[in-house]
Amino acid sequence: MAQDGKKKLTIFQKLDKFGDLFFINILFVISCIPIITIGAAVAAMYSFTIKLVNDEEETVWKGYWKAFKANFKQATKAWLIVLGIFALMYGEFVLSYSMTGFSLSLLLGLMAIQAVMLSFILPLLFPLIVRYENTTFNMFKNAFLLNISNLGTWFYLFFLWVLPIAVYALNKKVFYYTWVLWLVILIALLTYASSKVIVKLFDKIENKENEDTIK
Repeated sequence: MAQDGKKKLTIFQKLDKFGDLFFINILFVISCIPIITIGAAVAAMYSFTIKLVNDEEETVWKGYWKAFKANFKQATKAWLIVLGIFALMYGEFVLSYSMTGFSLSLLLGLMAIQAVMLSFILPLLFPLIVRYENTTFNMFKNAFLLNISNLGTWFYLFFLWVLPIAVYALNKKVFYYTWVLWLVILIALLTYASSKVIVKLFDKIENKENEDTIK
């Protein structure tokens, strides 16, 4: 009987987490509406899901907005830089239609480098902002270096977020039938799944730093 009670408690805990993810997904979507606040919203989402992974108790409403305010300045700055890079790449893409030969190859090569750099920065950029204090430049640099030196973690995070985009690109009907799920739960679920491996990575880094300090 005691074993059954333990199972029920585990089920209730999972349902409780699912409810939190549902609520935080709604808050995330609402706080992304101004567009400029997307960076702060992503940081707040990661802050809460990382605490959820660590089983740290905090109410969704209070915890989300607390993290949103705490990380707003740096997360917004980082987001605007990323947005600027995307705008530059889009401008280069439009420009490529009017180019040929070596100039076109050079531009496409530059775009490829920019895309690769972003792919190795974005998966850990906002989790780093949430976890540590550093300059924005160092956040970008450290995100890149951490992903390069932990390719298994990077591949998992990259695959987790890019796979849905690839599926929708191949079959637009899938997006038609699932877009509502993104508004109510899927973003939070993917962020929670990402946070589980990110927490392990951060713990590994911090444990190594502690060992080096002791030595």
